Amino acid sequence: MKIVLRKRPYRDEKGRLKYRTQIVLRKTEKALKERGRTVRRKKRSFIRRLGTALVLIVIAALVLAGFTGARVYKRVEAALDNLQRVDIGTSREELFISDEAYDSLKGTNTINIALFGKDIEDDGYQRSDSILIVSINKSTGDMKLVSVQRDTYVPLPYHEDLYKINSGYFFGADALEVKTLNMNLDMNIAKFVTVDMQALSELVDALGGVELNISEEERVELNRYLDDINYRLGGTFSPYIEFPGVHLCDGRQALTYARIRSLGNSDFDRTARQRVLMNAIFKKLMGALSSRNFRLLFRVMDAMGPHITTNLTNAEIFEIMWKVMKGTKNLTAYSLCDEEYIKLAYVEDDMQVLMPDTLTDMAADLHRKLFGDSYVYYPSAQQRAASEAVEDYIYYYGVDLYDIDTGSTI
Repeated sequence: MKIVLRKRPYRDEKGRLKYRTQIVLRKTEKALKERGRTVRRKKRSFIRRLGTALVLIVIAALVLAGFTGARVYKRVEAALDNLQRVDIGTSREELFISDEAYDSLKGTNTINIALFGKDIEDDGYQRSDSILIVSINKSTGDMKLVSVQRDTYVPLPYHEDLYKINSGYFFGADALEVKTLNMNLDMNIAKFVTVDMQALSELVDALGGVELNISEEERVELNRYLDDINYRLGGTFSPYIEFPGVHLCDGRQALTYARIRSLGNSDFDRTARQRVLMNAIFKKLMGALSSRNFRLLFRVMDAMGPHITTNLTNAEIFEIMWKVMKGTKNLTAYSLCDEEYIKLAYVEDDMQVLMPDTLTDMAADLHRKLFGDSYVYYPSAQQRAASEAVEDYIYYYGVDLYDIDTGSTI
């Protein structure tokens, strides 16, 4: 795929000949041969099922995909130049992409990207707060998102012990987190996007705030942690929420709301609050798009840019946008947390984790969600070794497993 700027002639209202510059993504000869028939599918509501703030990246791509014209192209490219670029390697060996996964996933006609939500740094200690895998069908433009619970207990590349899967970011930043996903889940991920959680605050402020219906319990917890967010981000402090009900929340209040952990069923209820916040943000973004409020949309892009790290080039981002724009734009979101293969457990220092007692089944479920029931998954030797490491840990340490919903012993 190549990006080409070309001039198209037209006549104005007085009949004068003029030229309009358009952006054209021209397929290579090989791509033209491989192009399949586009399948039209009924759009489905998806925001209710999104479980993480990282979907902002996907929403932003959809919004930008609707823009055409050389002036807007240059403005978007200038905003993309503000993204932080990081090299995590390119070879399959470096990225822990097994030969079996590489050969098998070549036939799925997809682009698979890791999306990370990076927590605010605390004295140099940092993990990825949210982890998603997004798979984009090159022919239809359909997207599938699968969220991976950050407490999932798995082996990490180059480490002997098991850790929470988001610890990969603490030990080796984006590169190790990508390698961890590839090793444990038999993926072929070579591209990533990481969003600093501060970007969520900047986004909400750029939109002029969002309305949230906050319960009394949520109000108490929000106010309890708001000072911490204020001190970490510096600048003008956000005020407390004084009473329950609907509030126009600023960026820091919305960020704190999305990070509440101690209410309900911990990480699961927290993702439910994130879905509420995403719905509010989505409405404002779509309102700006429908009214062609480019000034607001560019303000959002400029605010988020410095807080995004990726190894995607501008050309690759435009190519992905183009595929989504020209396709059916269906998006389906899933969570990779099935009680059939993952259980609650308590490990050293009584730390609660999600233990995939059958990691191979977890990988198979991911492949089924991303590539459909007709895709036949065969675990690689690398993935089987990771799965056996988890099983050995459970057996050696005599770890008790508990049902996620009831908390009863298995």
